[in-house]
Amino acid sequence: MEFIQLPDSALPPKDNDHFELYPENLKAWNVFNACSTQWHVGMAGYTGLDYTAVEAVLRLQRIKPKHHPDIFWRVQCIERGALNAMNEQRK
Repeated sequence: MEFIQLPDSALPPKDNDHFELYPENLKAWNVFNACSTQWHVGMAGYTGLDYTAVEAVLRLQRIKPKHHPDIFWRVQCIERGALNAMNEQRK
């Protein structure tokens, strides 16, 4: 099995990094971070998160099912930003 190191842009910020996170995005951020080892990788690089893992994390973090669609959408927004940052680093 080969292990892949995620670029810094896909990892949680270090202690000396600061960023703003709106309270309504906290659950999505926590889900995204819990899925940090669940990236699909192809010949072109990272292609996205494994959504079955995202669903499992939503359940394991005991997020109410009625909130799953909203949190999932927010995770996808974070994912797109991470993919854009990772693709920029590859250039």
